[in-house]
Amino acid sequence: MGPTGARHLPFVADVYERGLWLNVMSKSYGLPGVRVGWIACQDADILSKMERMKHSLSICHSGPSEQLTMITLQNCDRLLQRNCGIVDQTLPKWEAFFARHPDLFDWRRPDGSFVAFPR
Repeated sequence: MGPTGARHLPFVADVYERGLWLNVMSKSYGLPGVRVGWIACQDADILSKMERMKHSLSICHSGPSEQLTMITLQNCDRLLQRNCGIVDQTLPKWEAFFARHPDLFDWRRPDGSFVAFPR
């Protein structure tokens, strides 16, 4: 169980040798302007091919983005706890709003994320 009580599945890269796990700084860490991400996979050949493709598409990240990423990852536990606290405070407000308007919206509380897709 995560800080918000959400259930999490294992990363596919941990349970399947060719599974890819992609993560970025934008969602969990709240840094959408920092265009840094990573991919994990047990298959070194897949990672090598992806690295070669990446090098043909771009040379490097911006220095400030890399610095912000390092600072964030060095403080990730504190930052994730803060962000989960914000989600925990905000979700009941959304639930109350959608409960007042069931004729206008179809809502399902997100589990394991702060992203929802009300209809």
